[in-house]
Amino acid sequence: MRSPPIQKRSIETVHRILSASANLLREHPFSDVSTTMIAEAAFVSPGTVYKYFADKEAIYLRAYETTASRCANEMRQALISRVDSPIETSLPQLVELMLSLHEENRTILIDLVEQAPDVIHSVRSLAVDNLVKETSHIYLQSQNKKLDEIALRTCIYFLIRNVIVESVRRYILENRTDIERRIFVDETAKIAYLYFRCHE
Repeated sequence: MRSPPIQKRSIETVHRILSASANLLREHPFSDVSTTMIAEAAFVSPGTVYKYFADKEAIYLRAYETTASRCANEMRQALISRVDSPIETSLPQLVELMLSLHEENRTILIDLVEQAPDVIHSVRSLAVDNLVKETSHIYLQSQNKKLDEIALRTCIYFLIRNVIVESVRRYILENRTDIERRIFVDETAKIAYLYFRCHE
């Protein structure tokens, strides 16, 4: 970001730009969206957009970072509130929350990733890898004190990235109406639970 917003008015302007970029992505492919279109949709001049962002890629990178960070905070809070709950009870609730967050933020978390993989590859890898990583570490350690650090970190990476996040993404992208939501959530949680237990 060229000029991080500090004053309330600047913060609101950046928020409008990010909101406009997400709204445009709902109506147009990423390749068709231009900085001028974003400026018009945000009711600001192109010069104002360029004051904060170098190009449209920078706008969408920021939109992704902001959205992923907000979702990670919600997941952290959910994990913290369940730290004393049995993992077999908590996992379906956490998978359901992850699914809901991806549905609510589909345009940025899923559609943008599909349409502009090169643009957000590095930040997506970082966001997914860091998605509630430390909180997950604490939560899983509380569930199994015997896990060594390497096994625990491997477990976190696999559970979050390869089991839960990717399953959620595919379920939404493929619009799997043949699999009931409840069954999808329960089965994904079960796979994650079995993987976790195999490290005991």
